[in-house]
Amino acid sequence: MKKVIILSILCLTLAAAAMAQSQKEEYKSIVKRVLNAQINCDLNEVAKVVDKNVKGYLFGEPWFDYDGMITMFKEGKGTGEKVDIEDWVVEGNKVVAKWTAHFTTGVFKGLILVVIEDDKVIEWWAYWKKMGEQVDMH
Repeated sequence: MKKVIILSILCLTLAAAAMAQSQKEEYKSIVKRVLNAQINCDLNEVAKVVDKNVKGYLFGEPWFDYDGMITMFKEGKGTGEKVDIEDWVVEGNKVVAKWTAHFTTGVFKGLILVVIEDDKVIEWWAYWKKMGEQVDMH
């Protein structure tokens, strides 16, 4: 009987760990989807993964709401080439990503902290610096 109880506890623990890992991967996917939506100006994708009440902050100061995000993506249409994520940390419903973005206006490096609720982004904290001019990648 003890073995059955111990085995049951072990199985539940492993199942919980697998679910937590799956949730972390889902949160990473949501952040990637927003970054790619910015590069591709895919407003339909934004609507799927960004809450209408999102709040964006740049260097800790208010930056955008949902409409402001849409405007920013539209204004940048055609300027983005790619975003590389170099490192991730996911803790609970928060995702931190270290990234490099290539735009026609230059190469940028930064960090984002994204808060997710109900599989939608509700907060977007960005810190970045322009590292140089864009080189032709073709």
